[in-house]
Amino acid sequence: MAQIESIDELRKLRDAEKNTMAQPTDYSAWQKDMEKLDQLGIQGTGSAAGDRALIKQMEMAAQEAAKEAQIQQAQQQNNDQNNKQDQQVKSMSETDNEQNLKATVANATSSQILDNYIRWQMM
Repeated sequence: MAQIESIDELRKLRDAEKNTMAQPTDYSAWQKDMEKLDQLGIQGTGSAAGDRALIKQMEMAAQEAAKEAQIQQAQQQNNDQNNKQDQQVKSMSETDNEQNLKATVANATSSQILDNYIRWQMM
C-alpha cells in the first residue's frame, strides 16, 4: 500500500478502492484520524492502522499525564494540609510559651505584692 501524505491522497485512494473489490478500509475513520493528526501538527504514518495506533499512543500518553497531574495535585494538597497543621502546632506552642511567661510574671508580681504586704504588716 502506498504512503498517504494528505487527505486529498486519501480521497483518491478511497475512490480507486471503490473501483476494485479489495478489502474496504474505513476511510471516514482514517480521514478523521488524519485530521486529528493535522490539527496537532503531527505527520501521519501513511497507513490507516499506523495512524490509528499513533492516535491511541497519544491518547494513552495524555491519560498518563492527566493521572500524573492528579497525583501531583493530591500530593500538593497533602503537603499544604501538613504545612497548615505544622503551622497550627507552632502557633499553639508559641501561645503556650506566651501564657507560661504571663503566668510567671503574674506569680512573681503577686509574690512581690504579698511580700510587701507582709513586711508592712510586720512593721
